[in-house]
Amino acid sequence: MIAMAFEDLGFDYARDPFRVYYSGRIIDGAHSHSFEILKDGYAKDAFHVYYQGEKMPGLMTSTFTTLGNGYAKDSSNVYYHGRKSEGTNSFLCQSTFT
Repeated sequence: MIAMAFEDLGFDYARDPFRVYYSGRIIDGAHSHSFEILKDGYAKDAFHVYYQGEKMPGLMTSTFTTLGNGYAKDSSNVYYHGRKSEGTNSFLCQSTFT
């Protein structure tokens, strides 16, 4: 860890020029330069979406957005606290939460 360049991002996330951390452990594969904190435990970089430091495979980062109260969505699915919400339509959630 490079102490001079270490940045506390809040919500247990931090980064240095090379790595991203959650609760002090390295998040494998996270891209430090594009990493951003969202809401409700979610974060993303240019390639992946994360929930509380865990990579959420298969999500569309370009369309991923948080909805509030632990909910989030991408172009295909809705998620609640980092887990896919079965039977919930991504399109319908847009009008419900906005």
